[in-house]
This record gives sequence, C-alpha cells and structure tokens, in this order.
Amino acid sequence: MSGVSRQTHGSSSPGLAQDDQAQEERPGRGVLQEGSGSQQPPAAGRRDQSRLGGWARHWCGGSWYKVSSVFETFDHTADLGLRAVADDREGMFAEAARGLTSLLIEEPGALRSDNRFDMPVVGVDLELLLFDLLNELLFQFETTGFLGRDFSVTSTETGLAVEAYGEVIADQPDRLAREIKAITYHGLKVQQQAGRWMAEVIVDI
Repeated sequence: MSGVSRQTHGSSSPGLAQDDQAQEERPGRGVLQEGSGSQQPPAAGRRDQSRLGGWARHWCGGSWYKVSSVFETFDHTADLGLRAVADDREGMFAEAARGLTSLLIEEPGALRSDNRFDMPVVGVDLELLLFDLLNELLFQFETTGFLGRDFSVTSTETGLAVEAYGEVIADQPDRLAREIKAITYHGLKVQQQAGRWMAEVIVDI
C-alpha cells in the first residue's frame, strides 16, 4: 500500500533541521530537548500492555494517574493496524503514540526517559490530529532517532500539546523491530463508544 507521509495538517511550516552542532527550532515542529531529566516521569511508572482490557498509568500534569487505557495491533493485508482505547481523548492519543513506539522497537519498556520532545499538533478534526501526531513522531524517529516511552497529551484551543519522554537510539539498529514506511489515511478512525475513546490507524510497513 502506498501511504501518505511527511505531511502536517494545520501547518505549512518547514520541518525540523539538525546538524552536528545543534537542532534548529522552526515554527510548526516540535523541539527535542536532551537531558531534560528534571521533568521526566519515573522510569518504572509505566507497564507495557499489548491487549485490551487492562489498566495502565499515564503521566500527565507532573504526576501519574491510573486509567483504563491500552493499545493493540491487528493485521491488515500487507500492512499493520494499530488500535488505541482509553477513557478520554487525551489518553487515546497518548496510547496511540505509545503503540507506534512498540511497533518500531523490540523492547519499548527498556527505553530510557532522559530526553523530552515537545510538539504542538494543530487542528480540529480528531482523525487528522491522530494522523499528524503519529506522522510527526515517525518523522522525529527518522531524522533524530528519538523514540518516546511516555507521553503527556493536553487538549488546547488549537489542537493538542504533546510532551514525549524517551531516548535517542540512532545507530542502534539491533534494537529495532521493523521499518515503518508511512502513516496512512486508509482506515483512519477516531470515535467514542460507550463512554470510551477508540482510535485506529493503518501503517505501511
């Protein structure tokens, strides 16, 4: 399947450039901060789950809170599907982001949380917000090697404010699980059912 990648709805600004000395911040892109340990969540705070029906803990607003929130994968022809379920929209977006990390690395629970990546996601359409969030995280992984372990997602007047805590794993191919070519629009879905939020997305592998 030919997926759609490297697009960001709600922003026409260029991407994040990086050289050997520094990473330049540009409008519309997030900011990767190395060594932001003073604001990172506890390393032992999150237990990875890969099935529905369990309890997880989310890092939000400087503290952990318990929420029924998980992700799972499902097969889709030659591609791979990701489904995230949570009690609220913010938790759903956070679980989708965590699910993307689990697709890229063999042991997501072994990631350190010594780097923080802040990014705004601009828009009002929930499905496009989901696409842009995952697309930006994939872009950051491809360009800087950053993978998020824990995520804090807050709704704003313009969309979402996302804080990702994780590790830069550039030049460590032995830790990777698979290549993801693109986040796609096919099967993109965000909906609320029985008081819970569910998101689905297909990734091109």
